[in-house]
Amino acid sequence: MLTAIRKHLWTALLLAAAALALAWSWSSQTTAWLEEPMLDRWFRYGGPRYPAGNVLLVELDEPTLADNRQDPLVFWTPQFARAVAVLRAGGARVIGLDFLFSVSPEGWINKLGSGGEVDKAARSYDQDFQIQLSKGDVILAGEQTDRDILIPSAEYVLALPDSDIEGYVGSTFLGEDRDGVSRRFRLSNPVKKGQDFNLHSFSLLMALRASGQKPESPQWKFGARGFDRGSAPLRINYAGAAGHVEHVSMRELSAPGAQAAPGWPALAARIKGRIAIIAPAFAASNDRHPTPHTTGPADTMWGAEIESNVIETLLSGRFFDSAPLPVAALFIGVPMALGFAVFRRRSLNYGLIALLLLALVILGCGYGAHRADLLLPSAHALIGLAAVFLASSAFRMTKSERDRTHMRKLFSSYVSNDVVNALLASPQLPQLGGAAVNVTVLFSDIRNFTTISEKLKPDEVVGMLNAYFERICPVILAEGGCIDKYIGDAIMVEFGAPLPQADHALRALRAALRMQEIAADFRAWMEQHFGGRGLPEFAVGIGMHSGEAVMGNIGSSARMEYTAIGDAVNLASRLESASKELGWKIVASESTMQAALRFGEVGIVFGQSATINVKGREQAVKVFEALRPSPAAG
Repeated sequence: MLTAIRKHLWTALLLAAAALALAWSWSSQTTAWLEEPMLDRWFRYGGPRYPAGNVLLVELDEPTLADNRQDPLVFWTPQFARAVAVLRAGGARVIGLDFLFSVSPEGWINKLGSGGEVDKAARSYDQDFQIQLSKGDVILAGEQTDRDILIPSAEYVLALPDSDIEGYVGSTFLGEDRDGVSRRFRLSNPVKKGQDFNLHSFSLLMALRASGQKPESPQWKFGARGFDRGSAPLRINYAGAAGHVEHVSMRELSAPGAQAAPGWPALAARIKGRIAIIAPAFAASNDRHPTPHTTGPADTMWGAEIESNVIETLLSGRFFDSAPLPVAALFIGVPMALGFAVFRRRSLNYGLIALLLLALVILGCGYGAHRADLLLPSAHALIGLAAVFLASSAFRMTKSERDRTHMRKLFSSYVSNDVVNALLASPQLPQLGGAAVNVTVLFSDIRNFTTISEKLKPDEVVGMLNAYFERICPVILAEGGCIDKYIGDAIMVEFGAPLPQADHALRALRAALRMQEIAADFRAWMEQHFGGRGLPEFAVGIGMHSGEAVMGNIGSSARMEYTAIGDAVNLASRLESASKELGWKIVASESTMQAALRFGEVGIVFGQSATINVKGREQAVKVFEALRPSPAAG
């Protein structure tokens, strides 16, 4: 009798503990980190969910950039104007420009001063673009975070119908969950105290215009649901994986005479009735984001494609619903009850089979519900089932544990407790952490660039920089360097990341020497194009340092870039500046030279050495002048 009472008491206590743990995790959302990845898998396993027929992505891709490689993007407003005009001619319902036009070419040209040609260019450069904006149904990109609001340049805002910012400027900020995945979107935020206005989301504005609704209305309706400024964030019902939304290259629209091209009728048929989003789709834009479909870098989505899926969610009216509490409770409770009935009566092997079958039923129901836009708590159901299994197993193993204790006492004189404990202990898996890597950072800039830019026209400066970078970038890439960024006339490069390279210092030195050779040859180009203009002789200075840096996507949630930070970066930049004072072409730190020498016949001839102090660093740095490849290096 006492044994039976003890058995039922243990069972009740263990089941109560499992139920309390499950209830606590449900109410506190501590298992959301399990639930969300499971919901993500339903997207990936199911393939395309529905046609994405409302949006056409117009991609500013690499071929489009190649057609206009001499022009910085800030001067692309004529191309954007042509593309918008062609989209209008094709019958696009709404046109979105997913670029933050925070600087206008006219304003930039005006800074150069006044004069007949300058004034004429400043007055007319953006005219076609502003005309297209004034016609309406063109949504510009802004950006709103919890801290700040960014809107386009005033010239473009004034060109909008009635200068209506809230009606024609939408925030492209893509809110992400804690794991960095874009699963939800916010339509708008209520205007906070002290704010003059608030941006609706970029995708909402396009969906409102396409559906004939007014952004200033107190409520909006999509499908059978009503929304307002204070609506909670909604889940994005992705129509499919990356590439599912139809897209076309911007070069087909922005080229002069696009409407006279043989393929225009077919292209116009694709445009007609669509929401067209012109957006960056080139690698340097760093506008790719993880989504539920993402398993690796190759299947991340362009930001505009995520916006497209938001629009498709709104216009299709396909919104996810969480299961009502009674349904969720049954979904969790029924497998727990069935499992308990099997686990407490059958052997462990049968229990494992039942556990697997019930888990498959839970997963199948969760997947089926997801396809029907209903969210069931699959992870919680699995946790509850596992808790019951563990509770039942714990009870069944109580007697076995007593037997083991007894056997331990019997054989304690034969087996050391330390040895037993060591053999039974489960090893912990090492945790990988940190993004610190050993790299060589290289900085290079053009000497006397200020003087050169003062004596050349702006388009000549741009042409010169493009011609120079066109020559040195292949050299850097050939040595495995990662071109981090262009900073005016300067360039920042890392060797040894993202692909690890044991000989990154040697690669950086070889690249630097080749860059100096190219700089010397480039003087002939400068003389050919700008001879007799009184320009200083073209030269570049290079500084490099090897050390530890943190590599990764660094920035804000609004915009990020892959870059390096740390002392190695700062010191490399300082050494490049020191090259002017030292009169050397290439300044390499001692750590770079030593790292290169570890590879035996380094193939580099070094000249002078010095110990210098650099700004912002208390400890002096020993540096070496890299002169040329050694004869043995060929």
